[in-house]
Amino acid sequence: MRRRSQRGPLAWLLVAGLCGCHAEHVVGSLGLGDVRQYPQPELATIAVGDFNADTHIDVVSQARDGRTLCLFLGNGDGSLQSPRCQTLASSVPLWTVQTQGAGPPKLVRAASDLVRFSLASDGTWTMTDQTALTAPAQALLSADVDEDGLDDVLVGEAASIEVFQAADTSLRRAGRYVIPSSPLQLLHDDLNGDHRPELAVLLSDRLLVWGQTGQAVWSGCGAGPQFTHPLGPWLVSGWKGLLPGLLVFDGSLGLLRVIRAIPGAGFTFACGEVALLPAVSADTATQVTGVTSDLDGDGLAELLVVASDGVLRVMQGSDGFLAPRTERALGTAVSSLQVADLDHDDRPEVIAVSARHDALLVVPNLFRR
Repeated sequence: MRRRSQRGPLAWLLVAGLCGCHAEHVVGSLGLGDVRQYPQPELATIAVGDFNADTHIDVVSQARDGRTLCLFLGNGDGSLQSPRCQTLASSVPLWTVQTQGAGPPKLVRAASDLVRFSLASDGTWTMTDQTALTAPAQALLSADVDEDGLDDVLVGEAASIEVFQAADTSLRRAGRYVIPSSPLQLLHDDLNGDHRPELAVLLSDRLLVWGQTGQAVWSGCGAGPQFTHPLGPWLVSGWKGLLPGLLVFDGSLGLLRVIRAIPGAGFTFACGEVALLPAVSADTATQVTGVTSDLDGDGLAELLVVASDGVLRVMQGSDGFLAPRTERALGTAVSSLQVADLDHDDRPEVIAVSARHDALLVVPNLFRR
């Protein structure tokens, strides 16, 4: 039986195109509303969370300078307030959000040091702790590795991934995963349906998976990943010969995919097989931003992607392939994409940064059960 998932990881896609449909949106059980714009210059990347602990989801952005943070407080009705911006002392490209159980999340920034920030009562970001890294950070992920309800922090370096465990008001070093080269992307999710997460690492030439129950062996797309020969929580399996691309977990099908672009079409590695994706044109490969989320509350994750044509496409897995469901024109390509429930209806809105870096975009979720 296929496992149902209600969440999915952020991901950067490298595909040339995903479908040729051109409907604006579908009204009824599946739909996306009119785009709302919040102008703000120099936006680059975004993250979401209830940073001021008022029960409403907020949006925080980092500017292209790597040092300016802008906080868009949520009103709880799907709208956002005008941003409050703050310039930090140093420029750092890698950052993420670390959840703190019932408390407000922290911002984590990584370069030569790992630095965490909390939102103070006056609305400013204040540094709470700083930890020196043994090597410059190449990748960053916040995930509950030890399953205690608090996000830990994983830092990808040149030849390892170091785990920093959340402990009360600080982080403590908890171990390393040794890898042969710098990581391109980290993913932490339940990949085999055993309700225990695995860590997948995409390198330039291979995919590595660590599990808590043994070695990952792909026995076909229908069966999904199976685990045998328990070896402990460290490196258990590797797949060589993969091209650099996107690492994404398709929760609705229980498949781990690596997606890579080729001119005119994308193709997906799934369980060692190759599946062609339909192309929009024969142009050269285009960078696309994507995220997975259960938009309509049916327990199945959809894949949302925005290509250079500025169209938000909703895809759903079916028999090992991705099929287009609906789409919405945004009027611009995007540089960052997130989902979050901004109006307390248990269905997430789509939040993005325009490719012109001049506005935050919010797409209302009109899905109805």
